Amino acid sequence: MTVFTARLMAADGHQAVARVAERLPEGFSTTGQHSAISERHNIYEVAIVGDTDADRNDCWVALTSYGITPNGLDSVWETTKGVGA
Repeated sequence: MTVFTARLMAADGHQAVARVAERLPEGFSTTGQHSAISERHNIYEVAIVGDTDADRNDCWVALTSYGITPNGLDSVWETTKGVGA
């Protein structure tokens, strides 16, 4: 199981969780947990879990394409087909 967080701007923590959940590829899901990194700047962190065999590179591309920053994903985007390979 892969556990990591993602940071993004959102109106509140619930919207942050919803935005991340709709962008996650198969094999990944949010835990529903979120924390405010900066309420003043509307920056939130959302907890994500993934199956051991889920493609981390696909997840990295899916999240970063929408301005969501994964933390601790340990992805190597250069090996993703169509992106770096």
